[in-house]
Amino acid sequence: MCVVAMAFRGRHTGAFQEPHLYCSRSFESRMAWHVLPHAREVVRATLEKAEQTSLLPPLDTTDARNEQVSLRVERIDTPRALIGLFSLDPSPGKLRNFNPLLRVREPARA
Repeated sequence: MCVVAMAFRGRHTGAFQEPHLYCSRSFESRMAWHVLPHAREVVRATLEKAEQTSLLPPLDTTDARNEQVSLRVERIDTPRALIGLFSLDPSPGKLRNFNPLLRVREPARA
């Protein structure tokens, strides 16, 4: 259960635009972030907190049933966007394990 959030930087100002949310079905079913108007602002504020690529403190919030949940938050800051992974899965480092932006592999030689 997770959502990937991407907030692109404006070309001329460098300011972050409204984040795009890409939710797994199970995450959306539990959290209803596409329906809740404040979700994008919470995501944006959370992503902008840290200055470097990092694991952020958990985000304590409520789900669609108004039950308390704690989301694991990981963030990558690129020249063109902030990318975040918000997850209900407590296992560490999902975004760092799948990070083609920070880890470039050489093409296989024949």
